[in-house]
Amino acid sequence: MQIEFTTIKSLRLGLKKGLLGEVYPPIRAVAYKYDESEKSVIIRSYLDRKPRQNDYDIASLFSKKLDIKSKEECVFSDAPLSQLDPLDGLVYARKENEESKELYKSNFLENITQDPNIDDICVAIQIALLGCIYTDIRKIVFRFIKERKSILIRYYFDRCPIYADVRNATLVLDKTTQIFTKFKLEEKIIECSYSDAESSQLEFLSGIVYARKEYDIDGLL
Repeated sequence: MQIEFTTIKSLRLGLKKGLLGEVYPPIRAVAYKYDESEKSVIIRSYLDRKPRQNDYDIASLFSKKLDIKSKEECVFSDAPLSQLDPLDGLVYARKENEESKELYKSNFLENITQDPNIDDICVAIQIALLGCIYTDIRKIVFRFIKERKSILIRYYFDRCPIYADVRNATLVLDKTTQIFTKFKLEEKIIECSYSDAESSQLEFLSGIVYARKEYDIDGLL
């Protein structure tokens, strides 16, 4: 059964909020499956090692942030990201080799509005980030000014950015703009910066699309 786009957008935004500050290195990808009859969602975390109790505890934490009944699953898999079961869609996938293009295509939302608001831009960036997030990235925020057809995506790193970081960020920006075929973004800006400030003190502009976990991490590796 096909899920209505408004439901997909709402789920993706809710899951994005739930994942903020809860993503840690062993998580390879996070998928979701929506049950229309039960009005519930399955959230599955794919790990690069066998699941531990801590993994289920954290999965439970971010599912509690959703305004919907949910069930958490933690699964170990060493299969390529493109071969993992995405269920109804991926909301997170870390960078592994060069699979981001395929992940982007398989999660592309053809019905996304061509008169975008902040939420639409956030969902588009989330999809564009699949397969493009790595551990050096602390946080990713964006600014969208509709009247100027302007978008800025800013990356905060735990080290000084290098050329490869800018190239990766530019790829994400390009994929984001490709989603809006009829709404042409005329001003497109990428910023990559180093900061050791507390995550909560980093400027978030129009919104946050990704934030890694930065505390109690040792027991999760």
